[in-house]
Amino acid sequence: MVYTPRPPLAGDFTTLSWETSAPRTPVTMGEVVESGPRNKFGQPGECYNFLIAVLDPLGDYAWAEDTVCADEWTDFAWKDTLLPPR
Repeated sequence: MVYTPRPPLAGDFTTLSWETSAPRTPVTMGEVVESGPRNKFGQPGECYNFLIAVLDPLGDYAWAEDTVCADEWTDFAWKDTLLPPR
């Protein structure tokens, strides 16, 4: 499921409107999880640096940095091997 925001008021497409994709149901150990953000109303040449973090049920996390431009999706694949061992 993807959260779909409403368009900015009065056609103001300079407003950030983030959409995210990520599993909305539990995943199993060893499963690859894909997630990523985009600026739904991003314009050509409009780019943002961001940090994305994944938190597991034990409280451990992994993170990655990237740049998202225009209205393109930025996707990450997370494996349980990226999370620190307990």
